[in-house]
Amino acid sequence: PQRHYVLNFDPLEAERVRLQLRKSNGAVGVCEVRIYEDAGWSTEKPFLELEPESPPGKPVRQLDGLIVDDAVAQTTGSWEAGENTPSAGTGYIHDGNEDKGRKSTTFAIKVPNPGRYEVRFLYAPLANRSSRTPVTVTLAGTVKEFLVNQKTSDGAGKSLGSHEIDREITVKISNRDTDGYVVVDGVQLVRVK
Repeated sequence: PQRHYVLNFDPLEAERVRLQLRKSNGAVGVCEVRIYEDAGWSTEKPFLELEPESPPGKPVRQLDGLIVDDAVAQTTGSWEAGENTPSAGTGYIHDGNEDKGRKSTTFAIKVPNPGRYEVRFLYAPLANRSSRTPVTVTLAGTVKEFLVNQKTSDGAGKSLGSHEIDREITVKISNRDTDGYVVVDGVQLVRVK
């Protein structure tokens, strides 16, 4: 039987949403939907059935603090899904090592309580990753840029330092001038005591 799902987005800030639907036999359906200002929708990628023997990835470990998964980030360009060893959620996205300079992922994060937070960029490290992934942190009008070596990590991804956050922080990952796969799993904010 065909099923219909209605999802409400308020306020509408996303351009694209990736959905994962799990069946009782363990199969997973994945669909990416582009959202338009006028009524209607369009699927960008069809549902993909995975066999029960190929379950989605599981987070490596439970992470502390506020975790924002790649599934809720805004993306520019076409990113591919990966499920190998995610740090957060059940998968991650990568740039396919293609279209350099034309893909980005942006996390706009509102913190529940103002304070000092360590900001961590989450990804699954591997030898084929970029050694110079540009990451921009925007906070109260101040922009800080980092180059992250995604071949290694210091736990689950890399620390982007600790920052005083009053309300919101934006973290943007780009594939501009990169030399390997750019992988995005999420952003972690850990309150500094």
